[in-house]
Amino acid sequence: FALLQGVRRFGIRLPLLTNPAIDFSGLAGERKSALLEALRESVGAGLPAWTPLPRSLTAEERFTRAKAWMAEHGLDYPVILKPDVAQRGSGLRKVAGDERLRHDLEHGHYDQLLQEYVDLPAEYGVSWRREPGAAHGTITGITRKDFPKVVGDGRRTLEQLVLKHPRQRLWAQIILRRLGAREFDKPAKGVVVQLAAAGNHAQGTTFRDGSQLATEALRARLEDWLAGLGDGFHIGRFDLRARGDAALQAGEGLRLIELNGVAGEPTHAYDPTRNPLASLRILCAHWGDAFRIGALMRRRGARPPRWRAVVRAMFQAWREQRRHLPAD
Repeated sequence: FALLQGVRRFGIRLPLLTNPAIDFSGLAGERKSALLEALRESVGAGLPAWTPLPRSLTAEERFTRAKAWMAEHGLDYPVILKPDVAQRGSGLRKVAGDERLRHDLEHGHYDQLLQEYVDLPAEYGVSWRREPGAAHGTITGITRKDFPKVVGDGRRTLEQLVLKHPRQRLWAQIILRRLGAREFDKPAKGVVVQLAAAGNHAQGTTFRDGSQLATEALRARLEDWLAGLGDGFHIGRFDLRARGDAALQAGEGLRLIELNGVAGEPTHAYDPTRNPLASLRILCAHWGDAFRIGALMRRRGARPPRWRAVVRAMFQAWREQRRHLPAD
């Protein structure tokens, strides 16, 4: 599909023009720290506290900086540790104590970010599009994220519950590694145990279509957040947390977990109840918009990066991702 769009619009690199505020429009290799810094003022209290932990520092220096930052912001464990350059939740860790933090810093040989853990019950992915030069953007879809979980029966261990679960057993290797020694715990009857810290499809989270939740209040809130990027963001996805559907629709108390560029696909397409052809249409529409917006940006004078720079960035992102610790 991408090849056909590239031929039709005379440019396979057009999606790289869609979001000039992000390196390579968020297709690969963008630094989360740069984007978070650009959003700091416009998002305000909606942006969880964060600090960079560059690999140029020793593990002990990064640990000292992390502890000082936590004290400055009045934060306790857990916190989120993740790579500065990553996609699809690669390398994300929910850190629960000093020992684990020291271990992950010693073995994380790449630039990292330490981020406040947002303890809100509901996570969403909100897909966004704004035409170049337009005054307002549009919510093109919303994903409800159903975290992987099991329900205790007082008899079986978490390992047994995961291996017998019709869906979670598909990610058993990842989930059991994440649980560690906890896999032998026997949760009491009726106790719900959440098995992941991040709403990532590759780690067992189920995506549900919640597009009916879109409201003008939510659209206006997201548009306010994007003010920090000026006319530099046209297509992508907000990953955010809220108290629930009502808070999301009102645009109140929202916390921005991450802003994804053009590679931030409309994840509501992956609702397991959806017809596969309908899912394909949603994904094709997203990439069709990416090429169309890229073509519009080209008419406005933008020029795509050279092939050499694109290949180098993608190779560096791939190489960096190979260094990442397993996601947690």
